[in-house]
Amino acid sequence: MIEVAEVFIWGNKAYLPVIGKTEVGFFWETGPLLTAELTVDALTTALEEIVRIGNPPMRHPTQAEFRRLTPVQKAIGIRSWKKMAQAGVIRCGIWWTKDRILVAFSPREAKDIQEIDFAHQKEFPLDTPLRAIAEFILQEVYARRAGSTEKA
Repeated sequence: MIEVAEVFIWGNKAYLPVIGKTEVGFFWETGPLLTAELTVDALTTALEEIVRIGNPPMRHPTQAEFRRLTPVQKAIGIRSWKKMAQAGVIRCGIWWTKDRILVAFSPREAKDIQEIDFAHQKEFPLDTPLRAIAEFILQEVYARRAGSTEKA
């Protein structure tokens, strides 16, 4: 069963960490990290694998583990969540609730990639195919990229 997934978009790749769940309900990147090209087929396949893995149980991270780089930070090569936002990394969160799937992104002008713009989240029925979720994610990514080139 999956409750939470994340997709980080940087360059021409999507990074999808496996997110574990502690005994107190805290979610944290536990690995491995899946990567996908920015195509509907590749992102759908990666999402299917993340859903298959789910949110495996894990022990709560220690303070030392919180200070270590996450798999996404290592892969992207940027340590700070704030610097990720400045560099243009897009974060997408996906939540499965008892009656729907919620998808939300970091705000367009985020100061920190950990921010999520819940005011503009999109709701999907629970039976929505992951391909439709992948299409929605890529539409938002391409819309943001088009908007950033118009401003330049």
